[in-house]
Amino acid sequence: MGVVVCEPQPSFISGYTALHFSKALANTILLMIIEELFLLYRKRPLEVRFWRKVTKTKSCWLWNGGTSEGYGMFMVEKHHYQLAHHVSWDLAFGLRPEYCKQFDVMHICDDRRCIRPSHLVLGSRGANVCDVFLKGRKRQFRRSSPFA
Repeated sequence: MGVVVCEPQPSFISGYTALHFSKALANTILLMIIEELFLLYRKRPLEVRFWRKVTKTKSCWLWNGGTSEGYGMFMVEKHHYQLAHHVSWDLAFGLRPEYCKQFDVMHICDDRRCIRPSHLVLGSRGANVCDVFLKGRKRQFRRSSPFA
């Protein structure tokens, strides 16, 4: 009574019985649905993917995704990462023109994980280095630096 025996039925596709074919078809359909959902997940708009990794506090909006040296990193395209505060700036104010790419996106609040657009400003590399030094976030410069 515990053993289920498949009754031989006419084979209509590649030697499958009707029972085996219906199970294989159900599994195939399930796999197709899973694959489609995965593709939809990966094709979500950049903004949706970005803002899901942010926790908003009263003052700063903190990045909860991957980091490098304390700065948030975001995968814009496959194998192409950008600093999270740069992406935040571009989403809030539009893409920076090519002539603005030479400027750094600087933090007013001095929190590397903060991506709140009102806490970000554009500044030259020299202004950013001076800001870091004057606020005491970096105690020494390398000997090769002109600021040493």
